[in-house]
Amino acid sequence: MRSDNGPAAIAQFQRLIDDHSGSSVAGMGCFQLAQLQFRERSFDDARVNYQRYIDSYGSDPMLVAASWAGLGAVDEQAGFYAEAMEKFVKGVDADKTGFNSAEYLRRAIRCAVDANNPARALELFARLHKDYASDAASINTAKQHLIEHGMLDPNTL
Repeated sequence: MRSDNGPAAIAQFQRLIDDHSGSSVAGMGCFQLAQLQFRERSFDDARVNYQRYIDSYGSDPMLVAASWAGLGAVDEQAGFYAEAMEKFVKGVDADKTGFNSAEYLRRAIRCAVDANNPARALELFARLHKDYASDAASINTAKQHLIEHGMLDPNTL
């Protein structure tokens, strides 16, 4: 993976998972495999392995959250914005105090906008503002996106 040889790294991760199924190292390998498959634009395979991590190895809340976000990113790439939004929210819910939670919520808002669901976008924005008030960058980015798409009136802020 470090030498930027995606296909070889994918094969090695797959062998690691096959040889050590059920172990914590296989769980980490499964997550890393999904990440690499996403980067290699093998979205269907990434979807399978993110879901496999959640279903079979999901003991680490941070990696469960990241796997939900990965599934959301796969759906977003496919244009399934409503589904992606809900998966990003599941990522937030899996690790509410995680360092990426505000980012996942901001991405859920972006997907709600893309799904043309202003009510849900504003609901998620209110949650972002309430639960992650210290993350000014995520709040400002989400606010700007909502304003640009006509879902938030800047005069009411």
